[in-house]
Amino acid sequence: MMDAYDKALPYRLVFGLCFFAAMAAWAYSREGWESKRLSEYAFLLAAMFASIAYAVAHDQLTATISSEYFLIAKGLQQDPRPYRLAVAILAVKGSYWVGLVIGTALLVANNPSQRIPQLPYATLARLAALPLSAAAVAASFVGPLFTLLDFGQRSTAVAVAGQEGAHRFLLVWGIHAGSYLGALLGGTAAVVLAIRRRRVGARALAPLPRGQPASP
Repeated sequence: MMDAYDKALPYRLVFGLCFFAAMAAWAYSREGWESKRLSEYAFLLAAMFASIAYAVAHDQLTATISSEYFLIAKGLQQDPRPYRLAVAILAVKGSYWVGLVIGTALLVANNPSQRIPQLPYATLARLAALPLSAAAVAASFVGPLFTLLDFGQRSTAVAVAGQEGAHRFLLVWGIHAGSYLGALLGGTAAVVLAIRRRRVGARALAPLPRGQPASP
């Protein structure tokens, strides 16, 4: 079942890209380059590709630190493809949906409203970078923390990578856990900030009560 799921990944990605392309073409035919839908699709694709780029670089680095983590814990030992290619494909599978979820959450937080103004896409793009930055920072802290504190994972690391490879295995394990934790916290923070900035913008645009002078 999982083998069929993995083999279908390229087809799912191609189908998704074709779907976005078809929807973008439809939006363009109706409203041209000013189409809001076109901008939304472009933002989602950018968020997805940014997430994939981070994950591929992240996994290529950690694959150098501990091959046991990928070969044994992630099951790539049975993968007939070259090691680096298999790691890259694994990174794509574990990250493309993260970018789509975060991008969608930011678009929902920026939905049109008669009461509060929308944020420009330049601002949304800066907010979308927050989960990636938070993931990198959290990974740099949680990785070493995994090698210092034993929450029951050390025996697993020794069983998988042996005494010599256990430290590197724990480091990579912690880096991956930190990346996901950072992405979750950073994504949540980005959505909260988007909502708060819209409310601040609404207050700035609100008309002053009669008789009250405008601020200098």
